[in-house]
Amino acid sequence: MPLSFAQEPSEGWERLSDMPLARSEFTGNTVDTKVYLIQGVGAGINFTEYDTITGTYSELAPVPYSAHHSASAVHNGKIYVAGGCTSGDPCPTAVVYDIASNTWANLPNMPLPNLSPTAKIVNNDFFVIGGIPNANACQKYNIATNIWSFCADLLTGRNHLSSAVYDNKIYVINGRGGGSGDLTANEVYNPVTNSWQILADKPTGMAGGWGGIFNDKIFVMGGENSLTGANEWYDPVTDLWTIGPDMPIPRHGLVCEPVGSKIYCFGGGTVEGGGPSAVVEVFDANSFVQSAYCNPPGTGDWTLTQSCILNSSSSAAGNIIVPNEVVLTIPSGLTLGVDFANFGLTINSGGGVLIKSGGTLQTNS
Repeated sequence: MPLSFAQEPSEGWERLSDMPLARSEFTGNTVDTKVYLIQGVGAGINFTEYDTITGTYSELAPVPYSAHHSASAVHNGKIYVAGGCTSGDPCPTAVVYDIASNTWANLPNMPLPNLSPTAKIVNNDFFVIGGIPNANACQKYNIATNIWSFCADLLTGRNHLSSAVYDNKIYVINGRGGGSGDLTANEVYNPVTNSWQILADKPTGMAGGWGGIFNDKIFVMGGENSLTGANEWYDPVTDLWTIGPDMPIPRHGLVCEPVGSKIYCFGGGTVEGGGPSAVVEVFDANSFVQSAYCNPPGTGDWTLTQSCILNSSSSAAGNIIVPNEVVLTIPSGLTLGVDFANFGLTINSGGGVLIKSGGTLQTNS
């Protein structure tokens, strides 16, 4: 059950100055305080650096091949880019950029060409997952050996998917499946066991959003299933989703990268199936994540002001009041203690307490 927060639709969002070049269906990565924006519809071989400190853009050495719908990941000061579409055809091309020298180098081609995959690096392997036409493909490039190989197939084949890395595992979310529309699917890949596991579905089915990690929580923003500004967060420990305030300007095929306490969302299509834009919006992620988790106060009654997830096993020091349209979730493995002999739990109409399997609401004596 997703949790709806009592927030204004655009709370926590701020619009910045537009990018110098409109683009969509592109890729990007963050190193320190700089975001690197790579290729895309409307951009071709363009490669741009955005400095979040100064708010300025700088054009860097162009990518060796022109593409949109490519995927990328960063590792040890280098950005690895693969796949995408050139002249309408999926390509197997892979290249690497050295940030220190501002130079590109060619890598061996992927075994299978794919456009609109997702990519992540775990340890010394560059994983490229899903895409068109090989929707179930999991390919990995070993940086040390310079060799491509296959990993276990994605359980739910798809393209235009999002991903994030947590605890050296790759979480793959949403996407578009052949004949099945925009998906809610959420799966995790364990490189150690070379196996996939199905997790809690994302609240909104979509394709073309962007995923990442912030304070050990996975976010997925934007996408299209009718165009959406969805801002949804997944906790890989509790297997729970929460819903954040929508982006003010819905977009798909965008890049959203965390820097410090904020998430910067660049470009993307403002109409379904196209419409590159230069829009840049930034989300105050720190304040949202802090408000999404809760524990009762050390003294007195606890009146919840918005939906939240219990952060750790604890006991209430007084009455618990759950207002209308507010949900308190007790995750698996956690216990909320209440002294029902002296205090009460009041759940107003429309509110609720959701106890996940393995969670406990315990009577304290």
